[in-house]
Amino acid sequence: MKQSLKSNLRLGLGLSLIILILSSLASYVSIRNLIKSSDLVAHSNLIINDLENVMSTLKDAETAQRGYILTGNKVFLDPYIGSDEKINLLFQGITQEIKSNPIQQNRLKELKKLLDYRLSILAKTIAIKSKGGSISETSLLEGKLYMDKVRLIVKKMQNEETGILASRTTKLNSFSTYTPILI
Repeated sequence: MKQSLKSNLRLGLGLSLIILILSSLASYVSIRNLIKSSDLVAHSNLIINDLENVMSTLKDAETAQRGYILTGNKVFLDPYIGSDEKINLLFQGITQEIKSNPIQQNRLKELKKLLDYRLSILAKTIAIKSKGGSISETSLLEGKLYMDKVRLIVKKMQNEETGILASRTTKLNSFSTYTPILI
């Protein structure tokens, strides 16, 4: 009788330990997946935010150019000064962030060409104005055309990231649901 009780206690303790170990392992895996999923969501948000910052900086540079062209007052150029460095820095960050997405990489290459050309148009018109020249409507329309192209590429990239973000958020939500249950 005593032997049977000891055996049952050992068996119960052994099963309890196995269940505890399996439960702990499942909880660990679930929490790890939750953290990874959360990091991916943050990554997508970072890309979307950086793309928005590129657009904002380019718009600030464009606004500075317009103010300078209209008034000839160099105080309007403050937002323009350093905008190309800021855009290039943001661009480098985005390049690192999307290195695993070939579709976004191709769009980013196209965006880089457009950004460089748009910035060169801004610089050219500011240089013409600083030398006392007048800016042609054609030059302004060309700048608008390239700005529209930049907007389109950025919108496509943001839409791609928004789709990825939705998928990652769904995954995160499912891990968020299952993790407390396992714990």
